[in-house]
Amino acid sequence: MPPATPDDFVAETLAFLPSLLEAEARRRLDFSLADRQTILRRGGHIGSLLIHHPSLPRAMAEARRLIAADEECGQATASGFLVIADKLSESRGRFHRLWHAPPGGLWGCLALANTMLPASRALLPLALGVAATETVRVFASASLRWVNDVLLDGRKVAGFLIESFSTPRYREEFDLAGLAFNLNNQDFPTGLRDSAVSLAAQLGQEISLPYFLAVFLVKLRWNIGLLLHEEERLLAERLQTAEGVEGHRLLAAWRLLTNTLGRRLRHGFDVLTNPQYEAVAIDIDEGGGLILEHADGWRRTEYSGEIRYLD
Repeated sequence: MPPATPDDFVAETLAFLPSLLEAEARRRLDFSLADRQTILRRGGHIGSLLIHHPSLPRAMAEARRLIAADEECGQATASGFLVIADKLSESRGRFHRLWHAPPGGLWGCLALANTMLPASRALLPLALGVAATETVRVFASASLRWVNDVLLDGRKVAGFLIESFSTPRYREEFDLAGLAFNLNNQDFPTGLRDSAVSLAAQLGQEISLPYFLAVFLVKLRWNIGLLLHEEERLLAERLQTAEGVEGHRLLAAWRLLTNTLGRRLRHGFDVLTNPQYEAVAIDIDEGGGLILEHADGWRRTEYSGEIRYLD
């Protein structure tokens, strides 16, 4: 991957980082100073390379192209690189749904080398959701819907699409997290007006995109750094299990931010076109699965699919 020449957007984003990282380290008082420093250091690769485009068809496709090009040239890809575009022309969410991505939002893809143990990697979607919700909460009250949809007054302001990617020749594995934040974009297609909202519309003022991205990078560094730090701690304490991780502090953070638990909801693999059943959300388990209780008291745990609230 050739070195990127920082443009004004990237330079402005990076200028915010030192003070925000220092503030983050001061804020996390439920962790020791040594742990705070270690966690932020372990997440320091997140956003170490920022690649900004005025326009792309899809940021995830561009991330795949860059990784494959590195392999073709015999170069290693920097884990944690982030592709950002001012607008996307072929963006989509889960199940090929439309995601309107005009100028004014934050659209991109984070590429992470698959280096975590499976039980820790299973919590990556939760880590992304926690980071995104913590970022939006710097500006407005937001909640987290399982797994990682960020809501403002019940409408979606941000979300992620996570896919695995293996390089063509050596089959090196990456997790690609497509990310989308509705920030200053306030016009939505008819099919999205009832379910989507922008942060600027909620606040009545525009958002600085470089500042927002810098805050998000700091939250990502903390929460992904926490995943890596907890993996080492849990292994040392022999708390790693085949099903997940016991006592993981990321799960506690997710529970504090969500409004899913206790809600009656509909679940389905593609819940909008193929809803499967209704239940009440009880909790999440050590692997990030949603524990659901049916009307007759029978419980099941879902690790995939999606939900929509009924109350």
